[in-house]
Amino acid sequence: LFNRALIYSDLEQHQKAIDDLELVINRAPQLAHPHIIQARSNLKIGRDQSAISDFSYAIRLMPDNPEFLVERAAVYVSNKLFSQAILDLDNALILEPNSPQIIFQRGEAFQKSGQHESAINDYTKAISIDSSFKEAYRNRSLSYLALDIDQLALIDIQKAEQLGDRSMY
Repeated sequence: LFNRALIYSDLEQHQKAIDDLELVINRAPQLAHPHIIQARSNLKIGRDQSAISDFSYAIRLMPDNPEFLVERAAVYVSNKLFSQAILDLDNALILEPNSPQIIFQRGEAFQKSGQHESAINDYTKAISIDSSFKEAYRNRSLSYLALDIDQLALIDIQKAEQLGDRSMY
């Protein structure tokens, strides 16, 4: 059933995947991965709250998996639940403190919540770990702009472009 659910998920037949995953979860609720696949399928069909619940269950089963925290944080951000997202990303960073991608995602959560100074700090840290992280330069420039620090924003936009970022066009 689990493998069939994976195939349904790959085929974008998410309700069928969820139906099979429910059966798998009922038989083996202690397995985290069926909850994760179900969460992802729920997301694809717009059931964000169900996805959060599925991610939460998987996190209880595997609390040392930062990927699950990061995925739930993304759902929180898309639902403008920024403090919950930041908390998940803080916890993911305890597990992987030098992950530029997790630091960047927390910066995005700070930025979207209007906490531009904190966003700049995270983008700067992500850049210090990966100096070719063009998205971090781009996003940091946007936070600089929000704070009317135009000269630093221009420097970052130019650096992002130099690294190949064309999203500002």
